[in-house]
Amino acid sequence: MLVQMPPSTTMSRRNWNIPKHRANLDFKKNSLITTISVSDPEGDGTPFSSAKDLPTAAQIPLELNTTFLADYTTPLQPPFPGDPSNPALVATATWKETKVTAN
Repeated sequence: MLVQMPPSTTMSRRNWNIPKHRANLDFKKNSLITTISVSDPEGDGTPFSSAKDLPTAAQIPLELNTTFLADYTTPLQPPFPGDPSNPALVATATWKETKVTAN
């Protein structure tokens, strides 16, 4: 997962065991299309990935009942080793679980 702010990399590891990496995210919007470019913050600024958000003419509503999936949609994240030379790589000692509930 790529994020722009350094605190996001630390908090996500400590709180949820989710690895995140810093990246520069550049959003450019014209009248209809938004282009998102991703580059390495320590590189020369050349994007290594980009995507375009294209508008759709029609949206189809889709209703989804996740009641029966609740037991199978509990993400588990393993503990992470730390790196004393990089403060963003916080060590964790326990597995992290996220409960998914249906309303």
